[in-house]
Amino acid sequence: MLDLRQFDDDDDWEYTPKGISDEDFNENVDYLKNHPLFMKELPKDFDKNKDITALQNLIYDEEPVKIAKHLNV
Repeated sequence: MLDLRQFDDDDDWEYTPKGISDEDFNENVDYLKNHPLFMKELPKDFDKNKDITALQNLIYDEEPVKIAKHLNV
């Protein structure tokens, strides 16, 4: 879990999200950690990640010749 208090240099400052509970905030952070845009490495069970599977299908659904023509290779 991401704890923003670890970045706190000022003892008087405290981060309190407005309009969102701590549970919802942490859930959103976890979602972003598992999103392909923010992943640092692929998980071993990437077939279970619907976002990675969708990206893979965009790339590899067609025949290799069609993909090469589309990418001007």
